[in-house]
Amino acid sequence: MQSHDVVVPAAAQAIAIIPRDPEVAAANAANAAKAPSPAAQEQPVAPPQKDSIIDLTLEVLNGRPAPKPGYRTFVEGEPILWTLETDVQGMKNLVKDREDVFAKQRKVNVDPNLKREGLRRAQAFLKNNGDPRVANAFEAYLRFCQGCDTRPFPMTKAMLALCLFAKSSRADKGHASFKRELTRVQGAIRGLFDGVDGYEDLEQLGPFALDDFVHERDHLRMSNDDRHKNDAVNPAVPAPQVREYAEDSSDEEEGTDSDSEDDGDNWSADEHAEPNELGDSELDSYATKVKKQLPTSLNSFETLDDLFGQVVAAVVPVYGISVYKSSCSSGSGGIRCNRSVGHWDGTPIGHCPFRLQVIKIDGEWVVDETRSTYSHSHGPTRGILNNPNWLPKNKNPVARKVMGLPTLPSNTTTENGKVRHRSTAASPIPKKRKHDQRDGSSKFKAQKQDKEEKRNAPVAAKPVYFEAQFSQVEQQPPVGQYFEPFQLPTPAVVVPAAATFAQPANSSGFIPILQSILGIWNGRLVPLAPALVAAGVSSFADLGGLFNMPQVALTATLAAVRDHAIPAQGSSADGQYWDGLVSLLADKIKEEGRR
Repeated sequence: MQSHDVVVPAAAQAIAIIPRDPEVAAANAANAAKAPSPAAQEQPVAPPQKDSIIDLTLEVLNGRPAPKPGYRTFVEGEPILWTLETDVQGMKNLVKDREDVFAKQRKVNVDPNLKREGLRRAQAFLKNNGDPRVANAFEAYLRFCQGCDTRPFPMTKAMLALCLFAKSSRADKGHASFKRELTRVQGAIRGLFDGVDGYEDLEQLGPFALDDFVHERDHLRMSNDDRHKNDAVNPAVPAPQVREYAEDSSDEEEGTDSDSEDDGDNWSADEHAEPNELGDSELDSYATKVKKQLPTSLNSFETLDDLFGQVVAAVVPVYGISVYKSSCSSGSGGIRCNRSVGHWDGTPIGHCPFRLQVIKIDGEWVVDETRSTYSHSHGPTRGILNNPNWLPKNKNPVARKVMGLPTLPSNTTTENGKVRHRSTAASPIPKKRKHDQRDGSSKFKAQKQDKEEKRNAPVAAKPVYFEAQFSQVEQQPPVGQYFEPFQLPTPAVVVPAAATFAQPANSSGFIPILQSILGIWNGRLVPLAPALVAAGVSSFADLGGLFNMPQVALTATLAAVRDHAIPAQGSSADGQYWDGLVSLLADKIKEEGRR
């Protein structure tokens, strides 16, 4: 393979995209303070010395065609805007304390060798990735750091959240894609700054602000799209009043799974904390406490109900709120908070973003952490705060079993999925007798006869049925007792390190064929052919299976390809090279799979 170096224009090299380190800036300021001699003024001025950050990033970012006028999000000389309105409390706190975040970012004690290693990884990722959207997003982030006079590394969630907020203040669109592209660059250097002084403090700043903000903007966008569609068809009508949902409400969002029964723990002023009573740090602490008890991708379950029960056992004792299964199929599904159903959008609590994405791998159910959201938009209910033994009402049999509640009586399910309880006792009211159409009688005479029978009928006493029902209710024990935590299956099944394929006796013969296929995708992928065969991709069936493989299994397979590709005595530079190729292969698999 031949490598082609990117030729960087001299004018582009002089552009300072990234702010220099404080030490370099101080040295330049000291030199500028010295008065030059007249002879020195006549000599040509040498260009300023650029640090390694500018050298490496300009080669990648400015070596491509110049963007169209007005394309750049952050333009040098223009102020950074912080004018967008948001209801995400975590983002509000970050924007309010942004100067403290920038100061901590500048004070992080990053070793020069460690910083250069991080820059090399980012450079290798951008070159091997080849996606202009990633480079554009990374350039916007660098210009944002320049405008805020802070360092771009390490790339923490707080810095990414502030960058996205400032970008949205200029153009409130493209939130999810911008976050996705920056997160890909962040993943290329993930783990490099662990243990560095001040890094852990930065990681603790607004850990859920970025995800919650993207969720909010997408939700607003979809609401606006629906409103515009309705306005185009129907005339404007007065907005409906916001309704408070009492404890005994049985409303339910249409289209959810049949297990998504309303557990009766809806919002009311007496049982649920107001949203403004809890700060962002308190909301994060509750979410973190629940996350420690939730199953991870390393825990597998024989059935979806087993996994669902573990989630119920983790969420209910902390929040006093249950969860439900949503959009579940034979191979995937989701588990959501009961605060995410439609009627919560019009209440002070709002729509809860919590969702666990679950998938089935080799007959076992696991959590896909890469597509799950762990934050909640609310705090615990007043019921659980006042009494740790308090439990919400729930009709789901799995959830009731986990919480220690008795089994509900026999029931029937209607067409829309709601459960209606059916009593086995006879009805005390007799059914209306049908008209007896005898010979020579008319419909009018039959109706008149029915009226006379009703008028002359004696008044019935209170049926014994109702007395039995009320006495049975009074004798029932109090609802629920505090339950023991749900236990993981023993032993816990660990997700395999990589997907296994049928390995033929002579798999080396497939390498030339695989090289031809990879060359069609991208010429840089050809060296990965032996590693793919070593990882088990040794036939057309195995290659086709990569396109339909779940994300967790695909990630494990690509990790095995990387391990086979890197030489035993390879250097860090070799690792960066192969990491870039594996990342490019992952993108191509997703791209080809969508066709």
